[in-house]
Amino acid sequence: PLPGPVFGMLILLCLFIAWRPFAEVLRPVAQGILANLSLLFVPAGVGVVGHMSTLGTQAVALVAAVVISTVLAIAVAAATFVAVAKLTGAGDE
Repeated sequence: PLPGPVFGMLILLCLFIAWRPFAEVLRPVAQGILANLSLLFVPAGVGVVGHMSTLGTQAVALVAAVVISTVLAIAVAAATFVAVAKLTGAGDE
């Protein structure tokens, strides 16, 4: 099944492609959301504070997971870039 946020992004992409003025229609809504973006981080901050003891006991595992996943993400992004560059011939100059 396709996750809701992914489906929503696909719908937005289709609207942007099919109807060029959609960006101007969407602009006031986007500006309103961006003006209050900091409110979206409050629940995450409360969750971190609420689980501070768990974070303390699992600190080494959490740091390792963050570092390893970051390195893997960078490696995959680089490999993808190289593969796409080879396929498109972008590096043949």
